Amino acid sequence: MKIIGTGFIAGHLERIQIDCPDVVAVAAGVGDSACSNKREFFQERQLLQQTIARNRHCRIVYFSSGGRVYGDWHGWRDEQTPCRPTTQYGRHKLACENLIRESDCRHLIVRLPNLVGPKQNPVQLIPALVRQIQSGRVHILEGATRDLLGIDRLVSILE
Repeated sequence: MKIIGTGFIAGHLERIQIDCPDVVAVAAGVGDSACSNKREFFQERQLLQQTIARNRHCRIVYFSSGGRVYGDWHGWRDEQTPCRPTTQYGRHKLACENLIRESDCRHLIVRLPNLVGPKQNPVQLIPALVRQIQSGRVHILEGATRDLLGIDRLVSILE
């Protein structure tokens, strides 16, 4: 498998070296769901377009977002759940998914929950909570829920 990216997901995929020469994993792009930077969104779309154009014979694996793509949806979500993103990030990820679907490439779009594991981006949920706990001041959002998935589980599922 060819891996595009150098971040959290890409680093963990590199460890296992999946023997699938016809698969390209796009593990690069905007990873912070609070992002609203149009330049970062543009760069990810451009990378995705180039990847699709250069790898027409391959299957593209794209890591999208779960919650931000669905928007304010309470309860169970699956592929049939309507997408109603309420943030720029959610709209961007949905647009990237549509770009892939509208191309003629084979693909797998993976809508991820909050990933957790070693070498995680410090702005993500668990590292932010750990910092709050270490500081002695934790901000609690009553009724908030999050879906979590260990990075090792994601890697094992893909493998």
